[in-house]
Amino acid sequence: MIKKDDSNQGIEEDWTKVFYHIYKDGGLLNLPRLCYARKSWTLKQIHLHFFDLVRDVLGRWLKEIKDEGSSLKCKSQNPFKNKKGETLTYDMYQSMDIQELYDCFFPSLSEDNWQEKLSRSRWDLAEMPYQLRIENTSGYAQDCHFCNQHSCRQHCPLPHTDSMTLLDMLHKVGVEDNVSFYQSRAGKSDVILNLVWHKDFDKSFQRHLSAVQDGKRLVDQDG
Repeated sequence: MIKKDDSNQGIEEDWTKVFYHIYKDGGLLNLPRLCYARKSWTLKQIHLHFFDLVRDVLGRWLKEIKDEGSSLKCKSQNPFKNKKGETLTYDMYQSMDIQELYDCFFPSLSEDNWQEKLSRSRWDLAEMPYQLRIENTSGYAQDCHFCNQHSCRQHCPLPHTDSMTLLDMLHKVGVEDNVSFYQSRAGKSDVILNLVWHKDFDKSFQRHLSAVQDGKRLVDQDG
């Protein structure tokens, strides 16, 4: 039974809620979303986890290209390649595990270049379909908790590294858990992530993530 004061909804303490926003062209595409992540995961694992959450969008794009010969979901031709240098197809997408897919969509992102690549306001689609950033919640005229820069405004790159964990990021805002959305601080003491899609993707290409369909009534087979 879940206790009334359990903000983690009965889930083990090593897991924490993570709110994230989805952006395109500087604007929000939908309401904040919620997932769970282990505090012990490295930030590189967090990048992989978030890719797993949204990869269905990319899979549907590739399937439309297969079925229709092209897709209005993106202004550009599909630039993504497999390890052999072949254009990534829907059939390849279906056969690959999550790490293989991630390497196709983020072929050059590394621990050495993440800060430069994830800081750009414009980037080549072949480099990555989106950027994962961390929201600056430090407040007006204060240095960012995460990059320590006074000039950081909306968000800064989420490090693509195995040397830091999600718990390390929580400690930067002085907490052990993401719970302030349920308190009076409205997320100001949380680690919040922002997923920023490449400009060439159409705003409607991820509409199914926000869609709500009518449920179907399940009828007992025994009558």
